[in-house]
Amino acid sequence: MTEPRVAEFGEGVEVETRVGARLVTGVGARLRSWRVGWALLVGYLLLSMLLWHSMLGGIGSRAPEGGQGDPGLFMWWLGWAAHAVTHGLDPLRTTYLQAPNGVSAVWNTSVLALGVPMTPVTLLFGTAASFNVLLILSPALSCWSAAKWLRRHVGTLPAACAALLYGFSPFMLTHLGFTPAPDVLGVATADLAAG
Repeated sequence: MTEPRVAEFGEGVEVETRVGARLVTGVGARLRSWRVGWALLVGYLLLSMLLWHSMLGGIGSRAPEGGQGDPGLFMWWLGWAAHAVTHGLDPLRTTYLQAPNGVSAVWNTSVLALGVPMTPVTLLFGTAASFNVLLILSPALSCWSAAKWLRRHVGTLPAACAALLYGFSPFMLTHLGFTPAPDVLGVATADLAAG
């Protein structure tokens, strides 16, 4: 009698997908899934770049509302994250605002989860460029993460269309006019971390 085999580390569940009338399993299905995922991401990025085409010419010098209001606040926090990381300061507290007492980044919309990874862009090209890159990435990553999740439940075409409606919906586009949609980028990050 043979004992049940336990999967070794790194072995995953068998992946299968349909290509036309034939069933593809294993590595072939996984490779096709990756190609489709990357193609969707590139397509969503191109649509997002088309949406923000006015920013592309001066990505480091233009910002919505001229950098005033919410975009200006988000750009300040992106700059603060880069400054704090490169100078060994506490990114959760700053005395550069409301001196001498300062403010807590925890009680403000400080976008540190976006500011820290965007530090290289901020240091090389400035806070406006960092903010604009996030504006371009937001709808594309929102669509991509939605498509990634939906493809687990429906076919590729319905998932891609539904994700497109989600990522470029009036709600999302209106929200993008003020912020780089950190809540939406959080969805993409959480989904990718979950596998």
